[in-house]
Amino acid sequence: MTPTYALRVAPELEWGARIGPTRDFLRVVDDSISAALAARGLRNGWIMPSELATSYRRNPTYATDPYALAEEPLQSSGFSAGTRLPEPLASQLRTMIALHENARSVLLPIELRFERDSAPGVARAQLRLALVDPRFSEAKWVGEVRSDTVSADPRVLASAVARHVADLVASR
Repeated sequence: MTPTYALRVAPELEWGARIGPTRDFLRVVDDSISAALAARGLRNGWIMPSELATSYRRNPTYATDPYALAEEPLQSSGFSAGTRLPEPLASQLRTMIALHENARSVLLPIELRFERDSAPGVARAQLRLALVDPRFSEAKWVGEVRSDTVSADPRVLASAVARHVADLVASR
């Protein structure tokens, strides 16, 4: 699983202070997903963002920084299952899995969005994800998971989305 790439917060929420630095918050999301998978007994067989970062630090001239993947094109609404991965992302992911012998597919959390709910200051979270096969540079599945709760606390919503990612993985 790569690190969560992007965060979008509805401007009317004014959550800048609650979220803090974007990169730090996205790491909280990654840790929440990792913890949710572990809680379901699904942690084995997964390579988490922190492990990808360790591989990068050990092989900086070969590996790709998992926090600097070229995922911008995946944010497009036209990116769907069956779509070929663009360069340089396709090459970055092939290099990444080459360092992890048993890796066959990569789960990419593309964008976490917080959208305002009906009550002021309260939101719902949605995480857009893609499951890709880097060997063939193809998206196998693209979809979203949504929080089943609303909250004024972005960490509560991130945990709810993480639980739904684990539910999705468990059902596959």
